[in-house]
Amino acid sequence: MGGDSTVMKVSGLQSLGLAIQLSGDTSKSQQVLEQSLAIANQLNAKPYLSSILLNLGKTAADLGDPSAAIQYFDQAEQVATSPSEQLQARLDQFKLFLSYNKLDLAASAAPQLFQKLRELPPAAPPSMQPSTLPQPSIVCKTPLKFCHSKTWPS
Repeated sequence: MGGDSTVMKVSGLQSLGLAIQLSGDTSKSQQVLEQSLAIANQLNAKPYLSSILLNLGKTAADLGDPSAAIQYFDQAEQVATSPSEQLQARLDQFKLFLSYNKLDLAASAAPQLFQKLRELPPAAPPSMQPSTLPQPSIVCKTPLKFCHSKTWPS
């Protein structure tokens, strides 16, 4: 990895991108996060890549571009340096499927996702422990009325 100041720039741009997103300027947030990603790629700063890609995926989803969001979540999972980062990418993708009422995609992803959640080590937060997880059949059969507001691109 590059010098400390360059790595700090990656982290700073990522934080700035998130702050801008919270302020409501999702397009500007995406631009700043893409700058952070470009520098992280140049430095091969692997510890930052997955997190930046996850945030870009969430930004793409907020901008109504689920195809781009899926690509970012897939990339985040591929470059993840820990099982929890891989799991977060899958969870974000699952949430995207649900928000666009893609129940067939969510249903096909659910069993593997639940298996990964069950494999979490005991140090995982209590809310993510297997004993607190709903069964896949419960999740997949629950009506998702909130999902009908978004349209998946053809």
